[in-house]
Order: sequence, then C-alpha cells, then structure tokens
Amino acid sequence: MTHSSVADLLFQQSVRPASGAIEVTEDSQGYTVKMVVPGIAPEHIELTLVGRTLQVKADATPEDTTPDLRKHVREYAVSRIARRIEFPLPVEADAVTAHGANGILTIRVPKSAAAQPKKISVTATPQIQE
Repeated sequence: MTHSSVADLLFQQSVRPASGAIEVTEDSQGYTVKMVVPGIAPEHIELTLVGRTLQVKADATPEDTTPDLRKHVREYAVSRIARRIEFPLPVEADAVTAHGANGILTIRVPKSAAAQPKKISVTATPQIQE
C-alpha cells in the first residue's frame, strides 16, 4: 500500500457518518433506544423483538437515480443499517413503541411486569401481652 492510499483510507474512515450509532438507557420502567438513521423513512425501518433481543433493520432508497448526475462527495447517504440489542431483563413485546424524527429513531421497550421493581410493605407483628 502506498503512502497516499494509506492517507486516503484514513481520511475516508475519519469522515464516515455515524449511521446506526445507538444510545441505550434504562430506567425502572424499561429501556429507551435512540439510533441515528439519517435519510431513512420510518416505513423503511423494520423492528423485530424475539425474547430479550431487539433487531433493527433499515434500508434507504436512493434519492436520485439520474444517469448523468456525477456525485463528488456523499457522506450522508446510508444504504443499510442492521443492529441487535439484547436487554439484560425480560421485556414486554406487546408494549414496544417506536417513532422517528429528524434522523433519530426512538424505541421504548418496557420491562416485563416480573422484571419491574416491586415495593414490598412491611407489617408489624402484634405483640402478645402476658
């Protein structure tokens, strides 16, 4: 590999967009997943939850197929994203919600009732009088 091709490779890697980058947070009720999905319409995103594993697949459609158009730089384009996130506790598959806005996909995955914290009350035992 020549010096210029190494430099070109390093430059290409440094300007690669953070498509599919995720942030997963947890609170007492469940998990929130935020994923960068620039240029991908919500109808092109597929979510599947099997057990505790969430799979996100997204395919973008080309925005311009003009044959005589020459693109010199195209950093924002994303063609496919595929991510798997495994949650440490059981989750409620029927209560998962997702929405996309401004290139961010937000998925809310509630913990199952069995995995949520339960408050246990402590009662006083009556003392026996002698």
